[in-house]
Amino acid sequence: AHMNPGEWRDPSRDLPDWLHEGWARVQEMDRFGEARVQCHAEVVNLDFRSGKRSYYVKELQRELGKGRLVPFSEISRSHLDQYSALVHMQIWSVTDYLRRCDPAAFPRLIARIKCLSAELGDDKEGFARALEEVLNLTPLGLEEAWKADLAKQRP
Repeated sequence: AHMNPGEWRDPSRDLPDWLHEGWARVQEMDRFGEARVQCHAEVVNLDFRSGKRSYYVKELQRELGKGRLVPFSEISRSHLDQYSALVHMQIWSVTDYLRRCDPAAFPRLIARIKCLSAELGDDKEGFARALEEVLNLTPLGLEEAWKADLAKQRP
């Protein structure tokens, strides 16, 4: 699952850590029906929780209701070794939302992120520009749209 985004256009990893990890979670959920512990960072993170989609959605909705979701701007600045269980759930959900909100645009978004990230030498800026070009969203707009979608989901 962790290799799929990098193989879409070329073997480089010009995706933000959170999106790379989020796509791996999406693939796990699709293939196994649950997220599983896969990498060293997750094994040493005692707070990490494997779980089915319904568990993730319930937990995220609970944290949304309490105002305790981690701001997207903070997640995008963090390294994957710093991700908490909640952040792992959020990045899965945001990535899944990106894929669901416009399935036809998702591969174009990934390709554009990779292209701009390589061009700019900055995967965060590449993501922000690609998001605006392909989906007409800013990172803050994505966060707001994702939260609205999350609130309406059935676990």
